[in-house]
Amino acid sequence: MILASVFFVFALYLFPGMFGANLSSVSGLLPPMTTQNFNLADDGGAASEGALCGTPKYSESMHTAYGVNAYFDYKQAFECAKSQNKPVILYFTGHSCANCKKMQAEIWANKSIAEKFNNEFVMTALYVDEKSVEVPVEEQFTSSNDGKVKKTLGEVNADIQIVNFQCNTQPYYVVVSPEGQVLTKPMSYNTNAEEFMDFLNEGLEKYKK
Repeated sequence: MILASVFFVFALYLFPGMFGANLSSVSGLLPPMTTQNFNLADDGGAASEGALCGTPKYSESMHTAYGVNAYFDYKQAFECAKSQNKPVILYFTGHSCANCKKMQAEIWANKSIAEKFNNEFVMTALYVDEKSVEVPVEEQFTSSNDGKVKKTLGEVNADIQIVNFQCNTQPYYVVVSPEGQVLTKPMSYNTNAEEFMDFLNEGLEKYKK
């Protein structure tokens, strides 16, 4: 009966997650929030009008959660950043990255952080394991890292991370200027909202200088 009671309580905890409630303690084991058809935690998002310069490429197959606006194409994000005079957040992630989903549940769900993403930065979510999207032929290239031709969006994004930042772990956040200058030390997995806010503010301060 004790064991049954434990499972019953756990089931009650999980039940709201069927409707999109944020189950942060087990978020790394769950499907992404973007797969939910109905989301109790969605209050309309932190998005602001004009936060993006145009419809993000590949948005028909990729989405972001917690009201965060983002591009999925490296070049498109920088074009928008230059026109809006904002720094860029390069967010290297993966569909199968449990730590990425866990960090989103702890950090992106923080409304103050989501608003800062949307209003003071240009966010780009770079999925390194996206195999279903093939980039246009004119954007394919041979990597200087392994000499292989990069054809899928995931291959392109992974190569960007490895070549430019000598890193292949996710999640990985880099704040850069519209010209590509790294503004502060990149951040990997960290679920401390205060420390993540400090990371964002440091990048903003250095950009404004």
